[in-house]
Amino acid sequence: MLTKNFYSYMRAALQKTPATFTLTTGVTNEINFSNDTPPFKAMNVCAYNLLKAGTHFGTGTTPATTSDYFLESVLDSTKINVSEQSAVSYSRGDTFDEYSVSFGVTNITAEAITISEVGLSAIPYGDKLVLVDHTVLDAPVTIPPHETKHIAYTIRFNYGDAV
Repeated sequence: MLTKNFYSYMRAALQKTPATFTLTTGVTNEINFSNDTPPFKAMNVCAYNLLKAGTHFGTGTTPATTSDYFLESVLDSTKINVSEQSAVSYSRGDTFDEYSVSFGVTNITAEAITISEVGLSAIPYGDKLVLVDHTVLDAPVTIPPHETKHIAYTIRFNYGDAV
């Protein structure tokens, strides 16, 4: 689910004006937009915690809301190893635009891990990190110990009735 931060990000990018964001720390801050790490560039890398821009994986199951500013339970490098993106694609249909990235995620623990949430953080200015998408998976992905699963993370923009 795209967050309020995403819409602030887009408004600030289009107007080149400051915008109010809720940082991943929970602090609300007005940021003078400079487009340091745009969301779709950030989507191409994995981040093991919310200290860096990129794609994050977690185990939370609370439904996503537009007010989310962090994942419920981030998986870090002590639990998973994530390969660089194995596939990046952009597609456009009659009713949508879509951006998708695939990662190989390896469980490096002795217990199964279930990935149930994915998030995307970007840096609109300096070191101000903001969560722009939080998706709780309809079908969580369970990874047995020491195995790898490929996970595709897709953000789809439906055109709606105005097209």
